Amino acid sequence: MLFNSIEFLVFFPLILIIYFIIPRKLRTLWLLLTSYCFYACYNPLYTLLLFASTASTYAAAFLISKNPDRTSIKKLILILTLCLNIGLLGFYKYTAFFASTLNALIPSLRIDLNAPLLHLIMPLGISFYTFQAVGYLIDVYRDSALVERNFIKYALFVSFFPNVLSGPIERGSFMFTQFDHLKERKLLHADRIFSGVRLMLWGYLLKMVLADRVAIFVDTVFDSYYMYGSTVLFLAAVGYAFQIYWDFSGYTIIALGAAKILGIELIDNFDTPYLSVSVKDFWRRWHISLSSWLKDYIYISLGGNRCSKPRKYLNIMITFLLSGLWHGAAFTYVIWGALHGIYQIAGEVFLPLRKRIHTALHIKTECFSYRLKQIIGTFIWIDLAWIFFRSASLPDAMNYIWRMITRHDFWVLSDQSLYELGLSITECNVLLIFFVIFLFFEYIKYKRKMLIDSFIAKQNAVFRWGFTFFLFFSIIIFGIYGPNFNSSQFLYFKF
Repeated sequence: MLFNSIEFLVFFPLILIIYFIIPRKLRTLWLLLTSYCFYACYNPLYTLLLFASTASTYAAAFLISKNPDRTSIKKLILILTLCLNIGLLGFYKYTAFFASTLNALIPSLRIDLNAPLLHLIMPLGISFYTFQAVGYLIDVYRDSALVERNFIKYALFVSFFPNVLSGPIERGSFMFTQFDHLKERKLLHADRIFSGVRLMLWGYLLKMVLADRVAIFVDTVFDSYYMYGSTVLFLAAVGYAFQIYWDFSGYTIIALGAAKILGIELIDNFDTPYLSVSVKDFWRRWHISLSSWLKDYIYISLGGNRCSKPRKYLNIMITFLLSGLWHGAAFTYVIWGALHGIYQIAGEVFLPLRKRIHTALHIKTECFSYRLKQIIGTFIWIDLAWIFFRSASLPDAMNYIWRMITRHDFWVLSDQSLYELGLSITECNVLLIFFVIFLFFEYIKYKRKMLIDSFIAKQNAVFRWGFTFFLFFSIIIFGIYGPNFNSSQFLYFKF
């Protein structure tokens, strides 16, 4: 059941009606039941894995809290539970990858062995809910969070349907407090509901009008990149950078809106990432819940920056390699993670040199032109890494980049052949118009640090209602639909 499916548009209003009329003390239980129903729509069998992750981390956290002074017991419980949960994640996500890699290496080692390939269907959301549950367990182990003794509340934390499939990866202490408030306050508040609806509509627009539209051009080029030259390949690479941003942030904003209607606040996963002035700044703005999780539970656990510089750089590289592997079981994702690690390390290594150059040449680092240079430069490095992320294989990525450098085709900018790559002139104009609207709200968010619903809520009623109807009819008229009027799957569902 996709957020952008007919089924969800029936499912969500139905659960809302019951949610607002049942006694307040039953709201948490009702959300838990609906969350499991939502997840079971993909594969009922995999709800057992979701429950196993929930039950194991709940029990482990409870046992750890019962043994506060027995360090060895606490550590053993933590390790066993981590092995179970990370092991399940690894089994479903990486078995085929490691088996195929082993089979590729075996001939060179002259060993007569053939590892069996298991074609497993990866449970949706397992990367997200595993990290969320494991993060809570580690917090309890570190005494940075209190153990949650109410199993229903904890099970809802792990399975809450707006964020169970693709995040944001929330922290237990942030969610449990909100669940407590569900039975203490009146949630049927018009301003909250309309704010949530506007968020959902904006998320649908990003996904169905922008992401799915530019995806037509991007997929056409990437699937046959060997037929095109530098200009087309460059535009497709830039297009993919925005496609994945619109797609993933669209999902997140829909999740934020749905949760807000239910009386729950989720963290905003994106903060204008393509306006970053460095790769380090990018990771403070892109997939914020994952980057903060990796920092708190991987980077700091490895020693963080409280060690020698070589060890610090090693910690950075390990963290980003794991980030790449988290996204997918393929060498393209590993290289993507490695590139981001290299970017971060290079940024720190060359920082003193850059400062000396700025001083020697009297370069103003606070002016608009310098900041613009930083933003453009950062985007180029980020986009280069996205090519590996999008490509089917490492050779494809390398050939794509090579053709982008060596095969010039600047004439396509004037001979209208670009309009033969999936998007007509009309479709390109629609994309351009909504891209300008998107840029306007990105600027508002960048300057005022507020989501679109907060900005709209400050306007007059005529503007608020007019903008809401504009979003609704824009999705209806300009949205990209597939069979049975369903849109395409969100990109991050496969991670």
